[in-house]
Amino acid sequence: MIYNRFMKLSQMLLVISGIFISSSICAQGVGIGTTSPNSSALLDLDASSLATNNKKGVLLPRVALKSKTDIVTIANPAVGLLVYNTTVSATDTSIQADTFYFWNGTTWTDVSTTETIKKKLYAQVFIVSNTGNQAIDKTGFNNGVNQLVTFDNAASGAMVVDVGNRVSLINNNS
Repeated sequence: MIYNRFMKLSQMLLVISGIFISSSICAQGVGIGTTSPNSSALLDLDASSLATNNKKGVLLPRVALKSKTDIVTIANPAVGLLVYNTTVSATDTSIQADTFYFWNGTTWTDVSTTETIKKKLYAQVFIVSNTGNQAIDKTGFNNGVNQLVTFDNAASGAMVVDVGNRVSLINNNS
């Protein structure tokens, strides 16, 4: 009788210990291709150790969004959820095919048109082909309104406008 109680108690302690050990292991980040996942990442994927012709990427969920506010295709989307939209929406022309979108809590936002990415990655280049007043559309001058810039005969070529509102003339053909 005492032996049976001891065995049951031992089994219970073993199960409880297993639960605690497995929960502490699960609390760590998961690494694929790495034995030491970054501590700030829930999932750390590292393909650097794979052969050059055997590298892999991440395939995000592919969906067909109906509108910018579609919460039917993906019910209750979490803020920050990233998807790849596969088709043009029949009801909302702002939803384009072959485009990444993220849920900002209210709408699906096209990743490639966010202001942060535009400011960091897209240089704005304009070709000046005439002298006189040349319209530069929504370059970021004066809070995004159109701007007129006057060029004389010497000012021809490509002009670069950066997000700091500085203008420089390159490839001057004068």
